[in-house]
Amino acid sequence: MFYGDPSKLRRSSLKNRLSRSGFTFTELLVAVALAAILTGMLLPTLKTAEETQKAAVCLANMHQWGLAISMYSEDWNDYIPPEGAGTPASGSPYAWYNVLSPYVGAPSLITLYAEGRPPTPSSKSVYSCPSTTNCPANPTDASPFYMYGMNNRMDPNGPALFKRAQCVQPSNTVMFCENDGSFSQSNGKYCPPRHNGGANLTFVDGHAEWIKWEDYCRQCPANPADPDDSSALSGDWKAGRKYHWFPYKNAPT
Repeated sequence: MFYGDPSKLRRSSLKNRLSRSGFTFTELLVAVALAAILTGMLLPTLKTAEETQKAAVCLANMHQWGLAISMYSEDWNDYIPPEGAGTPASGSPYAWYNVLSPYVGAPSLITLYAEGRPPTPSSKSVYSCPSTTNCPANPTDASPFYMYGMNNRMDPNGPALFKRAQCVQPSNTVMFCENDGSFSQSNGKYCPPRHNGGANLTFVDGHAEWIKWEDYCRQCPANPADPDDSSALSGDWKAGRKYHWFPYKNAPT
């Protein structure tokens, strides 16, 4: 039997329960360590998921360019547009980046720069690959930045232009590739493998897909056994090549 203040008994009982239910210092250290381990396990997974999502956005853009080139060529007697000078963007009004985008409901690059809306990795435009890392914060018309480029082997030097029908293997010949700089065109020597060791490419027949770096690169620094330069026409069409940059063997550059 208790002869005293009942409130003191309640406070004492509550204190005892709290002391029994709390963490010891050792238990707290174990909990912190487990949290750190779980965080370390989850972060790579989250990063992988983020990169996968970025690659999917990029591939969707490349599909858009494939649709655009198909519709443009149908309207222009099967001709492919020129690669353009690149700098300034407004200096080549008939280049691919100014004439193709309206076919997929996007503004031309001239329009975007004139309106102060330059493509950047975060701009969510058909010109933007979200995995690009070295784009300047504010590219300008005088100093543009291209995250995608036309395959410059599909635009012979001079006023002549190729037709799609001239391409021997349209489903395996690159039309557009990923890019990284001030040039509006590129080729297998400079196309960066931004997505899991490969790049998203658009082909002459209009489809787009991810291709691993070893299969599309030319004069690959890490592949000395296959030193063909990107300008070597016979190398691009030698036996065993699945993907091509030139529309046909010995095509003019």
